Amino acid sequence: MLWNYRGYGRTKGTPSPMSLKKDGEAVIAHLRKHFKAQKLGCHGESLGGAVAAHLAKTCNLDFLYADRSFWSLVDVAKLNFGTFPFLVLYLITWWKCDAAWDFIFTKCYKVISSDP
Repeated sequence: MLWNYRGYGRTKGTPSPMSLKKDGEAVIAHLRKHFKAQKLGCHGESLGGAVAAHLAKTCNLDFLYADRSFWSLVDVAKLNFGTFPFLVLYLITWWKCDAAWDFIFTKCYKVISSDP
């Protein structure tokens, strides 16, 4: 199943890490309730990797594939552009999430991919 983030495509709302995670939880709940899904996995690319790691840990998924994801979007800004852009992005969005901890502490099969 694929879904758009809030505010993308025909969906309404504004994306944020917390809202994207809550939307993913709703999708998992829908699949389990209406389709009686017994085994579920999640693939997330880039920002989706943080959402997928959260879902794997929180919703007890069976498989996680974090595809070219990152620990934190604001940390990417800090490493690539310096402290000032990091602070500006963080203060504007509050998009600080530790996806790596979700990845590490989930108890399912995990795959992580990256490229240079």
